[in-house]
Amino acid sequence: MSRYLHLNPPFRAEHIGSLLRSAKVLQKRIDHGAQKCTAEELHAVEDESISAVVRLQQDLGLKTITDGEMRRGLFYEGMFEKLEGMSIIPNPFKAMGFTGYTSVYCNEVKHLKITICGLTWMHSRYGSEYTYDQAVYKSDGADYPALTCSLESDHSGRADDYLSEGSFDRIAVKFFTNLNFDCYYLGYDSERAGSLEPLQYLPLHKTVVLGLVTSKSAQMENLGDIRERVEKAVDIISQGNPKRSREDALNHPQCGFASVFEGNPLSEEDERRKLGLVVEAAKQIWGPPTGSPQAPGQALEKH
Repeated sequence: MSRYLHLNPPFRAEHIGSLLRSAKVLQKRIDHGAQKCTAEELHAVEDESISAVVRLQQDLGLKTITDGEMRRGLFYEGMFEKLEGMSIIPNPFKAMGFTGYTSVYCNEVKHLKITICGLTWMHSRYGSEYTYDQAVYKSDGADYPALTCSLESDHSGRADDYLSEGSFDRIAVKFFTNLNFDCYYLGYDSERAGSLEPLQYLPLHKTVVLGLVTSKSAQMENLGDIRERVEKAVDIISQGNPKRSREDALNHPQCGFASVFEGNPLSEEDERRKLGLVVEAAKQIWGPPTGSPQAPGQALEKH
């Protein structure tokens, strides 16, 4: 698969994907688990919440829009268990009851994102006997020039637990050069992540997103500290091996706000403030994103 990555992206503020579930969604999910409501009733409440978090992201000026993972109980749900069979739906928008759309390409939201669990999560549990022969993948021959594939590497998405600790130093060269990803999302919200020095090994054709705003607590980061760390990261990247311009670092929250549906111990207002801080930091460091602001209901030009 060959891809071309724009190293000077049209936006600089990002987030992983999961957002806090509302109290209504949390209660309805508990009710559904206790068989006190139907799947349709849960689905309807999730629909309302998805609409709300889409508006939240648009109102804050975020350019990649997710559904907040409102239908997931855990961050890895929703994909692998549904891959057995596929069927072609002609005219999908018409089949879903939509009218007025000229194509499947989104008219109003240019950048959509979906997150899936890392493949190593499944491999460590099921092993190679559940995988296809490598020749199957090689014979696919698909080419996705507009697809950017990213990897999130974070020590923990929860406030009460973590999976690992230590810096990227020991694995930096192989991590950045051997893995076939365009972009790396790296959590740097605690001392467990170590220093920024491993960024010096980032290849020229790849970019990195720094997770400097924690999603695990309500404590707000200092905007000046964020700017200082981004500047340091850019210095390390630009003076690393190989050298490159100062355009290859972004800024995003350290992890999703709700890797599991219960979420982390902060409020929806805390979440809004955190996401707003990411957007404001990006504006102050890099200036406003290219193109006009993406407001709710505003159609974006196609490229």
